[in-house]
Amino acid sequence: MAGRINSAALPPESSYRIPENLPEHPGTFIITQGDQTNHGAISGIAALHEIYRNDYARLEAAYDLRERRRIEREAELKANPPVPQDVVLHYWKVQPERPRRGYDRKEEGQP
Repeated sequence: MAGRINSAALPPESSYRIPENLPEHPGTFIITQGDQTNHGAISGIAALHEIYRNDYARLEAAYDLRERRRIEREAELKANPPVPQDVVLHYWKVQPERPRRGYDRKEEGQP
């Protein structure tokens, strides 16, 4: 649903508005709010972008392998579904049963 938001219809101060001055190069980012000189705050995201720039081919190959194995596993399960097992349910009452009203009185000889 969020992908269908029209950024042009949002007010300029909205945090969901897509900035017009986005970087052209992949793996880059800009800071639109907060202290831009606080390098400790952006070191994590900068490191993540560095990993993607340096190891993109390896990450893409690992992702493709995971997806291929997932699809193969789904096809295997569809072709040979597991045999349903009998299920044994063990249950107990959470609270002990309270005696019914008047039950105790009758025992004691009260009307």
